[in-house]
Amino acid sequence: VYLREPAFGELLVNHIENEVHQVHGKSGSINASRLAYTVAQSGARLMASDTPLPHVVYASNCIIHGQLAAHFVVETAAGQYTVMLLPRAGGGEERFASGRWHGVLTRHGDGQVAVITDAQAHAGTLHSIAADFRARIVFEGV
Repeated sequence: VYLREPAFGELLVNHIENEVHQVHGKSGSINASRLAYTVAQSGARLMASDTPLPHVVYASNCIIHGQLAAHFVVETAAGQYTVMLLPRAGGGEERFASGRWHGVLTRHGDGQVAVITDAQAHAGTLHSIAADFRARIVFEGV
């Protein structure tokens, strides 16, 4: 029996589903040094900018498809969004949906930025959050 390898979006959704009770619903703020540390652990660098990132309420690193990724939850007026920085993701741009989750994967250098939400967000919001992170993150290799 041939089993297909799950699509990358599917892997991310499965990861979110397994961690949702620990991750979503957080409040507060992640300070700049914690944010920079989490980004650095995934082989990237957080660049200084006059434009702030969306309000980050959770930051950690996790293993996604065999690589250490940065995992954030950001809070906007429209709800909470998960952002993942994937330093060695080989795909292109992709929209995906599975059950209550939907998101986008956007290419960034050798990696990808994923934004996932269970909110009924307009696709433009997902792309806007991804663009905010792409503008501030440089993947430097791991």
